[in-house]
Amino acid sequence: MKGLYTFISFLFFCNSVFAQGSILPMGSPDYQIVERLKIKYESFSEIHTTLKPYNRIDVCNGAIALLNSDNEFTERDKQDLQYLIDNNQLWLTADQNIGQKQTEKKIFIDSTHTFYKLETTNEFVKPTYTTNEKPLFGVFYKTPANLLEVKEKYFRLAINPLLNLQIGKSKEEDGLMFANQRGIELYGDVDNKVYFYSNLVESQQRFPNFISKYAQFINAVPGNGNLRYYQSSVFGKVSGFDYMNAQGYIGFNVSKHVGIQLGHGRNFLGDGYRSLLLSDFSHNYFYLKLNTKVWKFHYQNIFAELTDLSSHSIFPGDQLLGKKYGAFHMLSYNINKKLNIGLFESVIFNRSKQFEFQYLNPLIFYRTVELFVGSPDNAMIGFNSRYDLNSKFSFYGQFLLDEFIFKNIKSQNGSWTNKYGAQIGVKYVNAFGINQLDMQLEYNFVRPFTYMHFDSSSNYVHYNQPLAHPLGANFKEMIGIIQYRPSKNWNFELRCFNIVKGFDDGSSNWGGNIIKDYNSRSLELGNEIGQGVKSKIFLLNFDVSYRLYHQFYIDFNTKYRIEKSDNPANNLNTTFFSGGIRLNIAKQKIDI
Repeated sequence: MKGLYTFISFLFFCNSVFAQGSILPMGSPDYQIVERLKIKYESFSEIHTTLKPYNRIDVCNGAIALLNSDNEFTERDKQDLQYLIDNNQLWLTADQNIGQKQTEKKIFIDSTHTFYKLETTNEFVKPTYTTNEKPLFGVFYKTPANLLEVKEKYFRLAINPLLNLQIGKSKEEDGLMFANQRGIELYGDVDNKVYFYSNLVESQQRFPNFISKYAQFINAVPGNGNLRYYQSSVFGKVSGFDYMNAQGYIGFNVSKHVGIQLGHGRNFLGDGYRSLLLSDFSHNYFYLKLNTKVWKFHYQNIFAELTDLSSHSIFPGDQLLGKKYGAFHMLSYNINKKLNIGLFESVIFNRSKQFEFQYLNPLIFYRTVELFVGSPDNAMIGFNSRYDLNSKFSFYGQFLLDEFIFKNIKSQNGSWTNKYGAQIGVKYVNAFGINQLDMQLEYNFVRPFTYMHFDSSSNYVHYNQPLAHPLGANFKEMIGIIQYRPSKNWNFELRCFNIVKGFDDGSSNWGGNIIKDYNSRSLELGNEIGQGVKSKIFLLNFDVSYRLYHQFYIDFNTKYRIEKSDNPANNLNTTFFSGGIRLNIAKQKIDI
């Protein structure tokens, strides 16, 4: 990696840069608000919603531009727009407190209303820059979003506490379930040229049975890294997991249209609830990200250092873990305000000591690079699309192609080489004319052995967790989501999953566990989704949140899950209830 660090340093310090803001953490309510407003008003056209996380400045500027447009807004939409501004206004100043727009009005000059003249008037719009009249102790929460905020001419900084305290009960298990997460986040910029973000979260948690079972299988809490078993001193002899996670990055702009980011974090590519290309389900990873925005294009390159645990069934903290690398390209094209298409390619590869520098070329197909280096790495291509219709609907989809042989596709013989997956979905805002009632329906499938490679260290996995869909491969699922926000403080969300997945039994390999290599496959031909030990899973999540303050919530959650397997020993039922408080931290959504 020494050569890679030298290359990064050259990019950072040999170019003049321009100001850019911090990115918006995944799971923030801003994402749902941006999504529904984009569908309703064809707004945020500068934001390519396929590429997440978003930039805070883009979100704030988009909200201000929409608020100052000629659109007619409901009171709830005005509140949502103001929320976006309040949550991302670190780069605003008080002189942006009042906006002004011009309107033209017809003034009729005859009694028949035939002849008229146009009269131009200036209209002042609602204040956008919000401050608290009485900050806490005169120092804290001067603005709604940030505990501590520093705004100097050449320096901006926001600091916030992170807190998630939940307690619950599972019908199938003794003792209490709990979540105790505490942390801190900070973000800002220096000289309008260098922007940064960092957070640290320490957690002790006991999960419902199906999540604990999965965590023990992968030796990690989903979305996190190494774990330790934890004995609670508060809830008696109740055990759980103790884990820590951190995210951080620093960013620069090398020109008005090209930006660079270096750090640890996750990314999400797509418009659905799931992604078949790259999702935020796995643990944070070290990455170098290039963003190029020109005209209607947003081209993103991600070069990542990943963790290979394929040879580690257990791993003590003082053991050096294996490394592998990933390179991902996504070209997003906003054809117009309604239609977006995207092209994707990726490669996962294992080198014992360094990154394969030929994969740093951002303008070449990775299969071509493989011809240059003679390297049989794990390359894939994909396609993403989205179309917004009638200010009510958004249709979206993805197609992922890992590998295929045309004659086997044509003969429909179920060859293991036919490795691909697809997604199709629709979103419906203000459903049935009910304001703030949003619905989503999504279908995903991935054939057996997709994402797998003959070398297990090159599989599409990081820290034993899938880089794309949480279920890996050999599955199909239907997802239904209903979200209703009757007021700016109340939020109700129902998520329903109907899943069919094939699991392995003993030493068999039916193509669902993408940690394995595909050389140990159980079948050459006749492979189909759900093969092996088939499980049918029904999962229902119901979340209720009440916002006490800007990012301070009271939560209630219930989960109902039934898993029926061809192997009765794998049957698992879950009925779970919990409640608690949450501050500046996203809800945990482990829907598997």
